[in-house]
Amino acid sequence: MASDADVIGLVEVGPDWRGPLVPLLAKYPYQVDCIEAGRLCQVMLLSKLPIQRPYSGRIWHATPAVAGGDLTWNGRTLTVLATHLYRPLAGIGESEHGEGDRAHRDYLGKRLPLTRQAGQAGMLAKYLNNLPRDLVVMGDLNSAPWSGVQRAFRDRTGLKNQAGWIFTWPSGLPWPLRLPLDHVLARGHLAVTKFAAGPETESDHLPVIAEVGWRD
Repeated sequence: MASDADVIGLVEVGPDWRGPLVPLLAKYPYQVDCIEAGRLCQVMLLSKLPIQRPYSGRIWHATPAVAGGDLTWNGRTLTVLATHLYRPLAGIGESEHGEGDRAHRDYLGKRLPLTRQAGQAGMLAKYLNNLPRDLVVMGDLNSAPWSGVQRAFRDRTGLKNQAGWIFTWPSGLPWPLRLPLDHVLARGHLAVTKFAAGPETESDHLPVIAEVGWRD
């Protein structure tokens, strides 16, 4: 609420959040989410601007889930999505998709670890590469910018984190002991020009706040 951002992405949001979020939802009249689906989708996007072509749910009936759509900003149309990737060390045995995860991992590169996160990142990359070029993706990617999975994901999609990163997890530890897991990435005519942490909350992650600009 204090950030007064134009767009807010939330992850790990359940149906019981609807009550506490009432003041925020009143300020952000345009919303898209699928949080009633339980653990299959805990992602929400809030906007002051109308959301065109809204979508929320799992990608192609698999994970990860996304929530977002198209926004018109200063006469220009851009796509904004919130998402949440799985933790990095879980193998494909923890996924309902198994060999599908292997194939999606291969979309990013066969030298990557055979993990559920790599499979999700590969599927997300395929999905994003079918979307318009001017795109912002935000959320808990559960990976540091230097990780092989995230580097391959950025290379495959053209998404960049121009303004750097913030050490966000676990928020209860001093910054040298945290990892930068929460990101706002952009591509096309869009660039992240400022990136900072918000105030500490009850979450074990710090929130992040990004300013996104348009370049010709």
